[in-house]
Amino acid sequence: MTTTRFASTRSVIASYFDAKNRRDVEAMLQAFAPTATVRDETIEYAGSSRIRHWLEHITKTHHLAFEVVETTPTDRGAMAIVRASGDVPGSPFLVRYAFTLSGNSIGRLEIDLVADATERSLP
Repeated sequence: MTTTRFASTRSVIASYFDAKNRRDVEAMLQAFAPTATVRDETIEYAGSSRIRHWLEHITKTHHLAFEVVETTPTDRGAMAIVRASGDVPGSPFLVRYAFTLSGNSIGRLEIDLVADATERSLP
């Protein structure tokens, strides 16, 4: 991935997490391509309406703050390690977000907990 492309990817990621921290579903949804897909651990969401429903649900049920700890380029986007803290048991915890871009939008997002404490330590 080129430096320019990675900068663009980081901008998309920053906008997405800014919207998440503001709990702004519309702004979060705008980061996604219309045909985007999301895998949140084991559940898949495809298309704008399903992603909107997922965003509305997680925004209502989880009151978390997100801080991007590390961003690494991948062949088709970036991997972000994010510290999530809030009203969820086990907080704070680390989450891995794998972003695949479609143009300047998120084409696919895969979300997994960082399960191995030795993989990343909480600073």
